[in-house]
Amino acid sequence: MKRFFNSFYERTGIIADPAQRSVASRVSALLIEGTVVFSLLGTVGVDTSPLIAAAGVTGATIGFACKDFGANFVASIALAGQSSLRVGNDLTVGTGPNTVSGKVVNWDTRYLYLRNKDGQMVCVPNNIILTSVVCWNNAPASAYGGAGTTTATTMDKSEMDKKWQAMADKASKEHAIPREPAKDAKKP
Repeated sequence: MKRFFNSFYERTGIIADPAQRSVASRVSALLIEGTVVFSLLGTVGVDTSPLIAAAGVTGATIGFACKDFGANFVASIALAGQSSLRVGNDLTVGTGPNTVSGKVVNWDTRYLYLRNKDGQMVCVPNNIILTSVVCWNNAPASAYGGAGTTTATTMDKSEMDKKWQAMADKASKEHAIPREPAKDAKKP
């Protein structure tokens, strides 16, 4: 089933990157297979309500025991389609002393695999990718309207607030994004 989805995503061009296509194919196959199994059991006459209840309890137990794996799996779904995570891209993940840099060599439901400048393979959990600053160092100029390169910097909250406000001002001017009304403004 995974091969079918992988082939489908490749032929249609929905997901271009092979690593991202593999993750999406695995998730799609699991969803369809689970649906088919429960449908067949119901068709054969098996009462599936106790099975669904047992699956819920079992899922909660396994989910609690494997919360990191589950968090990485869910993060991989949330990250699917991110063009910055494609194989060959040069990324920096994190800020300050917790920074990891390297070229993306693979990506699956648990890790993003980076090869650093020393040739070491670094496995970064997907939930870390989802919650960290990710700088796409070799981004093309067309990516998200950027200039082609980015650098990570550490700054205090007031400096970050100023930069955020400047970006919001620029976006509202360029794209006519309405501002939130003042909290003390009178309603019509």
